[in-house]
Amino acid sequence: MLKSMTGFGVAEVEAQGYKITLELRSVNHRFLDVSLRLPRPLLAFEDSIKARVRDRIDRGRVSLSFGFEAQDNLEEVSLNRPLVNAFLGAGRQLATELGLQDGVSSPELAGPLLAAVLAQPEVLTRSVKPPDEETLRALLVQCVDQAVDQANEMKEREGRTLGADLGRRLDLIAESLAQVQKLAPGVPEEAKNALRTRLARLNDAGEVDPQRLAQEVAILADRSDITEECVRLESHLKQFRSCMRSQEQGARRMGFLLQEMHREVNTIGSKTGHLDITHEVLRMKEEIEKLREQVQNLE
Repeated sequence: MLKSMTGFGVAEVEAQGYKITLELRSVNHRFLDVSLRLPRPLLAFEDSIKARVRDRIDRGRVSLSFGFEAQDNLEEVSLNRPLVNAFLGAGRQLATELGLQDGVSSPELAGPLLAAVLAQPEVLTRSVKPPDEETLRALLVQCVDQAVDQANEMKEREGRTLGADLGRRLDLIAESLAQVQKLAPGVPEEAKNALRTRLARLNDAGEVDPQRLAQEVAILADRSDITEECVRLESHLKQFRSCMRSQEQGARRMGFLLQEMHREVNTIGSKTGHLDITHEVLRMKEEIEKLREQVQNLE
């Protein structure tokens, strides 16, 4: 089944006081490149999320942006009481030395003093309560799968469109190949006549040595024989169609087959100067290049 690399999916899952949202975007890329945007409570799951995505997606640049909410506040702020008492003790001592009695307890000074103490480093410490790891892991798997499933629906729709276009272009190449195979048997005879004419021009008497002509024609016929190239090209076309019908993604194999198809078509063009065959060769090259462009969009 063909799938494009372009896809979009969203998901939202909720359980046991946790809510996770996900937005997934996938675009073309030569390999699989996964990037994540994770809130603090989910950072520990980065590797497992990437592993899950790799299990579900073969190729493309995949971006996942997560959101997280918890019914209970996971953020905690703690007061360093020994340090606060030390600051207050120092304040009382200074107030006594300045003759202010217990200035620390004065209503006028309490507010500014409290703000000054809280602003000191390490007086307040921030921490995050550990969430239920197993619950979050299960929710993340569910969330990723939902988003990937939705993206895959979009990829498969576009893949069907691409597949129809690939099929049409393969038909055009097959038509040109059939025409080449039809013309190929007459190529040696045409070469023989052309060679006879050239040799006659070089021969003052206007007569051509039959033995020499036979030798030259045999060599030329061997060089211009394109049977093997046509057979291999036909085989490549069949393998390409088989990849299109396969349940597994075969974009890389398709790319390799297109290279081989281009090689065979080039050889056919170089072996014969027949005008009609040259026309079909150019037509096949054009379609192979269009196939290559389309395959680059497949996962």
